[in-house]
This record gives sequence, structure tokens and C-alpha cells, in this order.
Amino acid sequence: MLDTFKCEKDELPNGACYAKFDGAADAVLVVGTSKGQSRLEADDGRVLAFNIVDNRLALLAEYVADGSVFTVNEVAGKLIATINGKVQGIGNIIV
Repeated sequence: MLDTFKCEKDELPNGACYAKFDGAADAVLVVGTSKGQSRLEADDGRVLAFNIVDNRLALLAEYVADGSVFTVNEVAGKLIATINGKVQGIGNIIV
């Protein structure tokens, strides 16, 4: 195991991808989460972006979503997520 990241209370990780955004020097690990009693009844969720340095996770950015973030993927240098039954373009959360 390389490293761990503890999610917030009642937060569950749902999906992850390794992505390289437009203008970024390095690729990052992106994780989608849901917060609530279950994934299907989530009030909200987050998209978390991590840099991996010396086998350690370093949180770079987060995007708070209005619903459960089921999947995340990079398409043409932009972040796409499925949030509560919608496909949503988030763009580049790394500033």
C-alpha cells in the first residue's frame, strides 16, 4: 500500500481515475465521493484531486458537488463526472 486518505464522516469513495488536465505539468489521481447514509441517498459529494509524491497522497484540490459523484474520468484534458444521474463537465479543478 502506498498511502491512505481518510474521507470525512459518512463519506464514501465511489470512483477514481488518473488524469492529466490541460496546462498541468503532471497527472493527478482524481476520486469521486458521496456523503450521506448511503450512495443512493447522498446529499452531496466531492471530487478530490491528489498529487502522488514519494508514494504519498497530497490533496491538491476539491470540488463540492450537489449530489453523489459516482464516476470520474478525464476526456481531452477536462474532467467529466457522473453526479446523481447526470453527466457533468467539471473542467480542470486544478488551479
